Amino acid sequence: MPDRRPAAILRVADAADVAAAVRFARAEGLRISVRSGGHSWCGVALRDGALALDLRALEAIEVDAAARLARVGPAVENARLVEALSPLGLAFPVGHCPSVALGGYLLSGGFGWNGGVLGPACARVRALELVDAQGELRRVDGASDPELLWAARGAGAGFFGVVTRFELELAELPRAIRVQALAFPREEARALAGELDPLLARRGAALELTLLAFPSGSGRELELMGVAFGRDEGEA
Repeated sequence: MPDRRPAAILRVADAADVAAAVRFARAEGLRISVRSGGHSWCGVALRDGALALDLRALEAIEVDAAARLARVGPAVENARLVEALSPLGLAFPVGHCPSVALGGYLLSGGFGWNGGVLGPACARVRALELVDAQGELRRVDGASDPELLWAARGAGAGFFGVVTRFELELAELPRAIRVQALAFPREEARALAGELDPLLARRGAALELTLLAFPSGSGRELELMGVAFGRDEGEA
């Protein structure tokens, strides 16, 4: 854990709390840091002398299945969004780790499941509800402020506001997922690398490949895992 200490931690209850906190920080000359879920190896929510806003209470999910839209709080975790969408036959390119919250994930780009077909998650953010640096509540979309919406798609912890809700464009749920894992000893790494280039050249967008390296002598020192998404088992 980084050796950094905020001046105070505020667990907000709603967007109005966030706005009041930002106005207080401006008046007191405090910097602000934001925690959506805390899944940050570098502890980005910890800033010395800052007011740390803990958004864990902002975890509401609203789904408009007909419009294929979801409105979600920044503290909603990947697994919860999947659980809400799957029974409706809908999907979103959530992150690979189920416990990651959407706030940091979406603001950092969001490279998740079936991204080859669905694209990065940030490209499916249609609107934001946020508190700006003046402590004002705003709704931002491509018509009202295209530049701020553009900045939200990758700004990460440097974004110019505190997002209290995201509006997301959803997709059709793949009906089949197939997984295959192949294990190799470490001494076959060079031969495996030679096989990967042609494999990558011919793979479809719905196939994800991951190469994992484990400690020497573990019995599965290298593992190549493929995950394929399809409309049915045959396609997958």
